[in-house]
Parts: sequence; structure tokens; C-alpha cells
Amino acid sequence: MGTHNRRKSLYARATAVVVNPQGHVLVVKHRRQTEWALPSGHVEEGEDPARRAVIEVAQETGLGITSPTYMGLHEGARAVHEIFLAEADGDPSPDLKDVEEAVWWDPDTPLGVQPHVIHILEMVLESAEQTEQDADDSEVPSVSSGKDSASVDAQGITDAPMRDATKLDRVKYFAATAGRVLAPVAKLTFNVLWALTMVLWKAFLRAADVIIVLSLMWEGGRPKPGKHISWDPKLRPLLLQSQNGICMYCRASLRRKPSDIDHMMPTVRGGSDDIDNLQLLCPGCNRRKSDRTDEEFRWRYAELLPQGGRMIPARRIRQSDFKALTKTTHDPQTYTLFKSGKYYTAGKKVSGGALIAGIAVFLILFLSLNNLAKPEDATNLGTACVVVGILAGLGVRSRAWYTGKDQED
Repeated sequence: MGTHNRRKSLYARATAVVVNPQGHVLVVKHRRQTEWALPSGHVEEGEDPARRAVIEVAQETGLGITSPTYMGLHEGARAVHEIFLAEADGDPSPDLKDVEEAVWWDPDTPLGVQPHVIHILEMVLESAEQTEQDADDSEVPSVSSGKDSASVDAQGITDAPMRDATKLDRVKYFAATAGRVLAPVAKLTFNVLWALTMVLWKAFLRAADVIIVLSLMWEGGRPKPGKHISWDPKLRPLLLQSQNGICMYCRASLRRKPSDIDHMMPTVRGGSDDIDNLQLLCPGCNRRKSDRTDEEFRWRYAELLPQGGRMIPARRIRQSDFKALTKTTHDPQTYTLFKSGKYYTAGKKVSGGALIAGIAVFLILFLSLNNLAKPEDATNLGTACVVVGILAGLGVRSRAWYTGKDQED
């Protein structure tokens, strides 16, 4: 029942296999398609399929055929092809706008044809060979190489090219199927590895924080105070209104984009949380300012920023402009002296986390694989684990640099 319903849903097509005296097959390529096909057309109810095959060959290739020989049915994915074999010669000249090109194809030459073309040619070859065995006097147009016999010669469409083309078609099919199946798996694997990297990265940074805080407590230094958990809900709108909704340093609009509340005098340098010491910055400017004072930041980028507190530049400044100026300028002496103290910056914390990551990866790999390796391979194993640990540390450090997490915010 299922097969019967499927056959009813397929439509009928008359498909012509046209060969010339050299054993070449006539194929056409329709517009907006990349693969070649046989001349074919839809058969209306009550229409003679043989007549439809003659019409389609004439319209799609400009060649005329007479008395095509019926070769059988081929059921495709969307249509049932009634196959007709005919002989013709001459240069094809398509008469339809949707036919881009028509050529004589030597089956021994690789060509990107539609999958069903190979199956139809194999069916024609088998049918012709069976006809030769059953009745030697039956007249079938020849596809032999330069012979005028009335039979389909296996030299024209040989078994070997058909098998090769079929194998190529199967490889393409399995490659496409594997691509559709493996693409979601690859995407999921990448997302899982990325999430795992994020977790390990944060864990390494937290471990670095603990080690740094403990070392500072031992040496009598001071760690950076923690960030505010929350601000007064009325504070941000007030700052936004006082700055006309733009960043204090680059004039980026902050009304519909993320913004950070920044201390003009950082709290680590004695600044307060009073509104007079607060300003709104875009995330890029906030990371670039780091733990500098407003005066120190404006001093370094004096070519871009007006000097004086709470003065907004007259034009929009891109982050690339700040980055280019960073390479040719230096911080004022007050900031340099401050940084030379025992205050640990985000860059130092990230470097500590990268070091911990490299050591942890080295120890995990070496201890896990050491029991499996031979004694004489211990040196090579240790070297490999050291290299992997260094790459892991560099990866953590590079990712922090890429995301800007190595700068104070």
C-alpha cells in the first residue's frame, strides 16, 4: 500500500537517451543548476510519452529524432522516467531560455551529471545487452565507437565508466549525508569545548586571585578592593542626563548601549563614591582608563581629549584612534610611580592565572600518562607535556588579551 501511494505521488516524465555514431550521449544543463541532465519533459495525462520525448529533444537541443525505442521505466526520487533511446548527430543548439547549454558527452570523460543519469544509462546498457541476446535482428541505435550497427555496444557506454561514475555518485551522496549529520555534532562539540574553556579559565583566574591575595597578606601589600555589587538605581540616569547620554571620552552613545560607572579618582587611590567623583564611560574607554585618574588619562591622550575635568571632546573618537596613540605615548610619572608599588593589576592576575593553567595542565597530563609510558619514553613524555602546558598558559593569556580582561575596569 505504501509503495502504491508513493507511485501515485510521483509524476511521469519522458526522458530521451540520444547517442551519436561516436557513442557520445546528449546531455543538457538548465539554468540555475550545476549538474547535467538528459533531455526530458513532463508527460500530461493522455499524452504519448514517445512524442513528448521527441518534442523535448527538439526544444532543449535543437536536434531531431524519429521513432525512439522504448527502453523501460526508471523510478527516481520525484518522478517516474519513461526512457526512450534514439540516435542523432550534429551540433546541438538549445531553443529554450531555461537551457543554458547542450553537449555530446563521452561517458569515459568525468562530468558532473545528476545521479539518476548514471542509473538510466546503466539501465539502457543492460536492456540493450538483453535485447541483443534475445533477438539479434532487433534494431537499436548504436552507441558504439564509429560503428553503424543497430545495437547498443558496450564499447560506447562501458561498464567501467558506469561503475566509476556510480562510485563517485555514492561518494558524493555519503559526503553530503555525513556533512548534514556531522555539522550539528561538530557545532555541539565546539560549544561544549568553549564552555569548558570558559569554566577552566575562570577557575584559573580565581586560583590566581587567591594566591595573589595570600602573597599580599604575607608581604603586607594591598589587593584591589572588590567591585560594587550594585549602585543606586537613580544614579545612572542622573549621570546619563548630565553627560547628554554620551561617553565622557569618546562621545559614544550610551542611551541604548552598555555603560560603566567609573571613578574619576579610583578608589584604590583614595577616591570616593560621591557623585562628583563618578562618570559614565563606554566599556572600551573604561577598560582603557584602567586605574588611572581622569587627569592622567587625559594627559596621555592629550591629542584626542580636552584637558580639564568633565570636558567632552567635540568629535567622535574611535577606539582604534586611542589604540594607535597608545603606541606612541606614555603614562605620566604619577601613574608610573603608583604602578611600581605592590598593587597587583588585572594584567598581573591574568598572567598568574596563565602560569597556574600551564602548570596544572602539565601536571595533569604527566601524572596521567606517566604510568602508561615506558621508562625510556619519560623524557619525551615530559617534554611533550611541558609544550602542551606552555600552549595552555599562552592560550589563557591570549584569550584574556583578546577579550580585554587583562585591563582594569
